[in-house]
Amino acid sequence: MIHGGRVFVAEFSVDLRFGINRLIGFAFQSGLDPKNGDVILFGGRNRKRLKVLHGDDTGVWLSGKTFFAEDAHCLIKSIANGTLREISISDLASIIDGRKK
Repeated sequence: MIHGGRVFVAEFSVDLRFGINRLIGFAFQSGLDPKNGDVILFGGRNRKRLKVLHGDDTGVWLSGKTFFAEDAHCLIKSIANGTLREISISDLASIIDGRKK
């Protein structure tokens, strides 16, 4: 559940084998803080995996999804030298759903 935080998409290639500590490091380096409600989405290079870093005042969660359906894939596109881009809650729902509307 998102409580007053902002939602961002990482538009750069991240090795999704990285664990929670390294992804928290990416967030802090970018000026975001998942402990304060910021949500950061990381997409896999092959667009079949998604990781979501989010937290609250008790800790930080790392959630993942692997897309199995033939017509579903991570809608995050990596951009060379990309940054973090803020998105809306409805964009978040579309990315997690994995299907173009």
